[in-house]
Amino acid sequence: MIAIAIIIMRLCAIVLHINAIALSIPILVITFLTVTIQEITLKKKKYIQTLIEAYRVMHQEEKKGLAREGLYYRVLPILGLTAFYILLVFLAWLHII
Repeated sequence: MIAIAIIIMRLCAIVLHINAIALSIPILVITFLTVTIQEITLKKKKYIQTLIEAYRVMHQEEKKGLAREGLYYRVLPILGLTAFYILLVFLAWLHII
């Protein structure tokens, strides 16, 4: 995720002729914090064991709903960060930042 964000940000910076290094620092910090928070949350062993036990007794429809919800929790932060990166690149292109 971090590598893809950096590549996209650098390509946008090259196309728009702005300083990519100035944008990389806040983007790296935000991306690193997002990944770290997700890892801390997922490493709670008891929490994960409880989820696995609950998942085993669910019906197929509940499993599909839970999978969709999990996908939203994974994809929405990435979409939010992408929108934030695009906003940063746009503001830098306008020389506001």
